[in-house]
Order: sequence, then C-alpha cells, then structure tokens
Amino acid sequence: MSLVNLLKKTCRKTLFTTPSHAQGFFIFHKLRNFYKYDISETEAHDPETALSKAESKATKIYGTKSTSFLTNGSTSGIIGAVLSCVNSGEKVLLWKNAHPCHLNAVKLAGGIPVFYDLEKIEEWDIYDKTTPEIIEKYLKDRGIKAVLVTSPSYEGIVSPIREIKKVCEKYGAYLIVDEAHGALYPFSENLPKSSVRLRRQLQ
Repeated sequence: MSLVNLLKKTCRKTLFTTPSHAQGFFIFHKLRNFYKYDISETEAHDPETALSKAESKATKIYGTKSTSFLTNGSTSGIIGAVLSCVNSGEKVLLWKNAHPCHLNAVKLAGGIPVFYDLEKIEEWDIYDKTTPEIIEKYLKDRGIKAVLVTSPSYEGIVSPIREIKKVCEKYGAYLIVDEAHGALYPFSENLPKSSVRLRRQLQ
C-alpha cells in the first residue's frame, strides 16, 4: 500500500490539531482534496512499508542515493547535518536572519556561530541572495568549518549554490543548504535546479 492510499484509508474525519484548516476550510476550493493529506497526526498503524515505498520514489525523483523523510520537518535535518559536520569549538558561518534552527544546531554541536548579513531589495523589502563573494569574505581568514545557506528563501530568492560550493571547496569548508522551500524544484524544468544535484554536498 502506498503512503497516499494509507492516508486515504486511515484519515480522520474531524481534527482538533494543526493544521488550522482541519481538512474542512479550503483556501483554494479546487484543491480541496489535497488538504486531506495535510495532517500532523494520523491513525495509520504499521506504516513502515508505505513509508519505505514513498522514500524509494522520492529517491528517484531527486536523483539521490537514498532518501529519509524527516519526522520534525527541515529543522531536524539541519540539526543532523550540522552535528555530522561540526565539532565543539569549530566555527560555522550562517545568515543572521536565518531560521532559528540554524543557530540552535550550531549551539547543539558546541560550535561558534559567525554571522553574515544580506542587503535588502528595497522595492520588495525582502533580503537579497547570498553571493559567493560574501561567503569568500568570511572564509579567507576565519577558519570556518561549515557554511549554512538558505536557498530559496521564504520569499523565493535563489542563491548561486554551485558557485558558493566552489568557494567552500576552495577553503575546505562544508556547505549545508537549507532548501526547505525548494522541494518542488524537480517537478518542472522552469524552476531552478535543486542543490541536491550537486555532489559531495549536504542538502
């Protein structure tokens, strides 16, 4: 049984938890059936087979060696990535306005956060992309062990990850990309390429 079929079979009719639409309030009525799969809890028992099949499909879609779904969203993935790359006392470069899990991950690893800032696009009042020049400025002489970059941002701003990766390799720093808002990239040629396509890099 697939994960979708499992959710169809076991989905609750009434929810008193998040998400707030509770499968009954539809922002886009034409997509109302999709809301039924947006749940935080389910009565699905013994879902291992369905999850394994779904992860195998995701592996093919994203072109990865393997795929593991996260039980606590992207936050747990970021924390796991930082813990696997950073030892106590090592420096990690991150954007000062990044998701709180970035800083929390560094703290959990016992690392030392080094913050960089981004300029704003005044017309839209949103932050601009992270550039290779910004990253290299900090990697030159600060002994950075890992770099955390958010791309795309919450507003859809995409950073040049391929070029940033080259800078990180030049200085021997790990590159961790928070691509939580880019999960849809492999589904259209009109969208940017997912950073997961770049080898020897955590995404």
